[in-house]
Amino acid sequence: MRAGGWVVRDLIYEWATKKRELGLDKVLLVIVGCEVKPVNKMLASKHGIAIWDKNDFERFFTKAIEYREVAKDDVLRSIGIEPPMQLTKSSAEQELVEELLQPVAEEALRPAGLGFYEMMKLVALVWIFLGWIFMGFVALLTPLTFSQALSMWLMIMIPLIIAVICLRMWVSKEKEKAIIKALMYLSGGQEEVPSWELAQALNMKQDKIEKTLNALLRKGKVKLTDGRWELA
Repeated sequence: MRAGGWVVRDLIYEWATKKRELGLDKVLLVIVGCEVKPVNKMLASKHGIAIWDKNDFERFFTKAIEYREVAKDDVLRSIGIEPPMQLTKSSAEQELVEELLQPVAEEALRPAGLGFYEMMKLVALVWIFLGWIFMGFVALLTPLTFSQALSMWLMIMIPLIIAVICLRMWVSKEKEKAIIKALMYLSGGQEEVPSWELAQALNMKQDKIEKTLNALLRKGKVKLTDGRWELA
């Protein structure tokens, strides 16, 4: 469908009427040849209508060629429909997806030092809550007094806490680098990527990815448009 900018609102109202008359759940309009402004997309959304422009259509078409199931779910979400529970992929499709995402999972998605940071955090927590008990036994079995043992517990705990804080700051930066690499890989440097797709592809929790993305957004390294992320 080709349309000038002045026709878009008329099309929305026209199809909103047809939608009610035909009892349709959703309507998808593909408009080529003019810019679809965000205000028109908002108007269409209020009437249960989704609008794609040329870029949207080409993006979904390209993705459908690469990996069909992910594209199908992305299309459904773009028009406001939650996709059904995904059925088991054929072995060929599964191997294709794994092959496409393997560089991301092995390189971009494993921030340097993450495992060491988790181990040090656990050690620090154990020492904080149980270390004083251990040092109490040491005081009972050695010439140390309880006061000296408590001082040793504090002397070990403070550097541990400082080390964990420093590691956390470093790992946070590494996570940001990893997310940026993943965005570049999944988007090809041109299209936006929803956080759920990033989480699915990277096998990470969506809330953790969104936390890192929001930090990058505040730094001006990424942009958020209609719930989708892209490099700034």
